[in-house]
Formats: sequence, structure tokens, C-alpha cells
Amino acid sequence: MRCPRCRADEVLAVARLPHTWTNASGGQVRGLREVLLCARCDAGDPLAGPVVACFARHSRPGPEHAAGLAAALRRWVEGTRPAEGP
Repeated sequence: MRCPRCRADEVLAVARLPHTWTNASGGQVRGLREVLLCARCDAGDPLAGPVVACFARHSRPGPEHAAGLAAALRRWVEGTRPAEGP
């Protein structure tokens, strides 16, 4: 998958988060927003950095990295917020 910000083929994860917005007629609309984790764009982000670093060290993390990678992904998802707008 290509990153929509830098166009690199370096998307490591996609979070689909609940998102609510107000439409033009004032009604609430519920849906999902995707937030992508890009190895290039998000390397310096404090929440995404550990995930990016894991993939940088181990291009294909094995079972021995599962617990650490899962914890890093969980922290990234919990701190992730969708961009504003529909």
C-alpha cells in the first residue's frame, strides 16, 4: 500500500477508528477513518517510532518479536486520532 503523504510503498499498519462528524444538514454521521503508519513519514513520531524501528531492525519480525511489536502497535493505536473532516 502506498502512503498518501509521501507516496512511498512503506505503510506498515492501518488503524480503522470510529469517527463521527456533522454533515451539511446538521446531522451526525458515524463511520470509520483510516490512519496509516508509514515507515518514512512516522519514523520520528514518539508513538509510531518503536513500530518503525522494529521493522527497520527486522524486515520480517518473527514470533520472538510478537509481544514487543504487539505492545508497540497497541500504544500507537491508542494514541492515534483521525484527521479532522469527513
